[in-house]
Amino acid sequence: MPQHEVVVVGGAPGAGKTTLGAALARRLGCGAFSMDDLYVAAKALTTPQSHPGLHCMRRLPSAEYFTETEPAALIADAVAQHAALLPAIEAVVRYRAVNGPPAVIDGWFVTPEDVQRWDLPSVRAVWLVTSEAVLVARERAFAGFYAGSAAPERMLRHFVARSLWHDARIREQAGRLGLPLLEHDGRESPDELATRALAQWPGDARAGAVAGAAGAA
Repeated sequence: MPQHEVVVVGGAPGAGKTTLGAALARRLGCGAFSMDDLYVAAKALTTPQSHPGLHCMRRLPSAEYFTETEPAALIADAVAQHAALLPAIEAVVRYRAVNGPPAVIDGWFVTPEDVQRWDLPSVRAVWLVTSEAVLVARERAFAGFYAGSAAPERMLRHFVARSLWHDARIREQAGRLGLPLLEHDGRESPDELATRALAQWPGDARAGAVAGAAGAA
């Protein structure tokens, strides 16, 4: 993997970004981290007064927030949250793209338009999209997340509605910009998804990843 290359893995919550990011990092021989880490750090260094977009979920405990907040309000909060965190994400990606080391960064805080606007030749992006059925099934597997809700099914509907909004946003932007999407049905292994992701890139990246995997074996 080139010294300053950064791979951004974007998609809706529950789509499998972190799992795919880890598989790609193994294949590419680099580190991986989540934009959620930047979100946690940014909240620790700010206040609801200084950066309200970063703290919109603090109004209620997590389970109650997703249960009682209608999808339109969840989406409005997500838009504010993304706008507040995007400068920090862009700064980290730009730094890695210039100074290295290479990395895979996953998260739902960026869109195809964001990465296109950065115009960084050493940044690649994978846009992971899936169906409502897959998102629901994956969320049901996280039973503990919904255990604290007084109405788990309503919480699930609200959470998935927000995810579907973001999935549709990625599809629209990628289609308009002529960018490839990595569509999956939940049945492929992380390594199989990583192989398909690498196949979207020029041959030199695929060859390096295949050679690295063979060497590790």
